[in-house]
Amino acid sequence: MPKALTRYTVLLSAPGDAARECDIADEELQKINRTHSGETGIEFYPTDWKRDSRADSGDEPQKLLNKQIVEDADIILAIFKERFGTPTSQYSSGTEEEIMLGLEMGKRVLVYFWEPGDGFAPSDVDQFAKIAELKQRLQDKTVYKTFGDDVKLGSSIRHDFTKMLFELEGGAISAKPQLTLAGIAEDEEIAQGSAPLVYPIVLNRLNPSAYDAAVRKAYADVLAIKLPCEQPAPHHSTAKSSPAAPAISSGISTQLREISEKLTPSISLFPSNPVNVSQALRDLVATELESLDLDVTEEFFNLGGLEESEQYIPTDLGSSEKMLYGSDMEKQKYEALQTLIRKCELRCDFAVFLESNAGIGSVSLVITNDGGSPAHHANVDIEIPETACVQPQELVAPSDALMAYGFETLEACEQIINHIFGIDETVNFKPYEDSCVRSESGVRMPPMLINPSPNPLYGTRDLESSDFDDLIEFTFGDYKFIPNPKKHTVLVRLSFDRLQQCRSYAFPTRVLVRNTEIASIRYRITADELDQAVEGELAVIVAAKK
Repeated sequence: MPKALTRYTVLLSAPGDAARECDIADEELQKINRTHSGETGIEFYPTDWKRDSRADSGDEPQKLLNKQIVEDADIILAIFKERFGTPTSQYSSGTEEEIMLGLEMGKRVLVYFWEPGDGFAPSDVDQFAKIAELKQRLQDKTVYKTFGDDVKLGSSIRHDFTKMLFELEGGAISAKPQLTLAGIAEDEEIAQGSAPLVYPIVLNRLNPSAYDAAVRKAYADVLAIKLPCEQPAPHHSTAKSSPAAPAISSGISTQLREISEKLTPSISLFPSNPVNVSQALRDLVATELESLDLDVTEEFFNLGGLEESEQYIPTDLGSSEKMLYGSDMEKQKYEALQTLIRKCELRCDFAVFLESNAGIGSVSLVITNDGGSPAHHANVDIEIPETACVQPQELVAPSDALMAYGFETLEACEQIINHIFGIDETVNFKPYEDSCVRSESGVRMPPMLINPSPNPLYGTRDLESSDFDDLIEFTFGDYKFIPNPKKHTVLVRLSFDRLQQCRSYAFPTRVLVRNTEIASIRYRITADELDQAVEGELAVIVAAKK
């Protein structure tokens, strides 16, 4: 039996260089019709000026097209590739005019912008710049999306118009924002109604294998140096009762050091003592090596007859160090042992850093606007039991040594912190920064710009634990923590300047929670466009544990 269809006319609008993309849009709309029109009673009818305009006179061409096609269309689907189009009497291009006229008439307008990859150089810079300007003007007016290739364009159109089809079947799209909170699963999919908990977060995001490998290599370097079985007699200095050598200016230190190294220890300019590795350092190295199933013997620390000067000797760089006396092989083993000790210390400090933060997990959250208009000044409050809430300052920083020789630079430390606690953009959600309006949010300066390292002419300073604390404070600086003693909870508050419709935005970082029993997280959302707050609850689900 024949069935009546409700036809919605879709105007395909694009500059000339996007003709192929319009064909893709046409194909996708026809696929939707074949799949869903029978059950919904709704059909999308693609049209454009080439096949649906007719001969007319009495006005300029664009105005005639507006009367013939734009005014009759129910939906405007516009696509931009590299070119913006040809100017009309009122707008910079015919496509822009059709978009703006459609918006003025209250029609549904969807715009798709091509987003080229890195290294792209437009053939016409002015044309491409006008496209970027249009994006800015459309932010508060309608939905727009970007695509990198034909597949992504087809997928976006198919998704958007299928969603619209069922909305048209069930009634009009809400003109107001529709805001909800959701979690992010480990596969980066949005988890509606739940907040996957990952703990311990630091151990799950950092791999200690690099420190293990460094110790193994340093251990092998020590083993590779074989001192003679018959140990030489120590080079004890007979000059120990002599007065201490006078201080030496750095300008002549190199010459005197060379002379001293050529002299026998008994007539050296600088009295010396045998070099030994302290018992405390031996115990540290032995512990770290044994945990890696590496054998340690007493001979491992033997340095033969190596001696070092009692005094620190000035260097040409303005610092000072003790002079070594012994064979080249003894000196090589000493340096290899020193490297191994440093690597073992760093491995030990790294393990302490992981263990100190072992009780801390995290949840990753997004906010979604499924409504028909943007939301402005959205405030999100999530309520966490005070026993489970972790504020950033509770994180234990790495030791000074680990900061100086493991993390090395402020930039590297920032990258590590972002890797542990940050949330990367995916196809499913935008980063927090995309919701920020600079004029409202301001620009926060990272610590490395506020407190830069000293002038390189004088050498850069070593990093300290306080640098880690500063970077953590900066990373979590968008949150406010408000205790509620009566309810024994903490409100974690976050603000979003603007949430575009049909978009999801990640929180700036993972939200920290203790490794404790926590069943759910309650939330409350307000925005300028909402008549009342949105309240909900996310079930906490353990996603990972090591």
